[in-house]
Amino acid sequence: MNTDSRRSKVNVVLDDHGLDALVFLDQRNLRYHCGFTGSDGFLVITRRESVFMSDSRYTLQANEQVEADRVAEYKVKADGLVELLREIGASQVGFEATLAYGVVCELQNKGESDWHWRPLGDELARLRLHKDEAEIEKLQRAAQLNATAFAEIIDSIVPGVEERELALQLEFALKRGGAEDKSFDFIVASGPRGALPHGVASKRVLQHGELVTIDFGGRLEGYHADETVTLGIGEVPLQLRKVYDVVREAHDRAIAAVCPGVPLR
Repeated sequence: MNTDSRRSKVNVVLDDHGLDALVFLDQRNLRYHCGFTGSDGFLVITRRESVFMSDSRYTLQANEQVEADRVAEYKVKADGLVELLREIGASQVGFEATLAYGVVCELQNKGESDWHWRPLGDELARLRLHKDEAEIEKLQRAAQLNATAFAEIIDSIVPGVEERELALQLEFALKRGGAEDKSFDFIVASGPRGALPHGVASKRVLQHGELVTIDFGGRLEGYHADETVTLGIGEVPLQLRKVYDVVREAHDRAIAAVCPGVPLR
């Protein structure tokens, strides 16, 4: 993990908004900024240091995973955060705008009356926008895992199988290959259900001569891959083949046009 580069981007946000500290509680941000994969904790970053805190359930995990200047333990989360902010002298505090309103109110009530709490949305999301080489490599491996898992179950895509059975087989194949979890609820939409943009797998049974669209993906080391495929079950009617070919050509043209500097319209 390129901690120095990520800290530099955080410092820009601190400077741009006149903040003393940024507080991260979202699991995705914790994993990105310090490597912690547990389900509870917080990270405070100032211009001078980074401090991660969690409760006693995660002490061993935090000491093994976290890349921060300090790793500590709290008994009560809100109390631990407020005391840390007092310790470091932070009165201008930025936090994730997605933080629950009740949590924000609790922190404000426990903190000093002259502290200013600044919710940040896109400003923090953009910190994870541009991927470094290590992240790109993880995304490539996640995409390859998708391809491998699909190849493992493709012989099961036959008339008589339920959509949800295919979704389950794909999930198992991804996890056997190393995925932490599925990226989302898989779409398996066959026949007339193919018209549903988000046709989550159902009890419907695949029929000969129809199309089935499968949208799936896995999460590998925190990075998600997403793939969509459409297949014909046996011989499909000519009209369906024409529709498939038109969409395939549009897809291929779009892929061929993608390069730096091309407007996305």
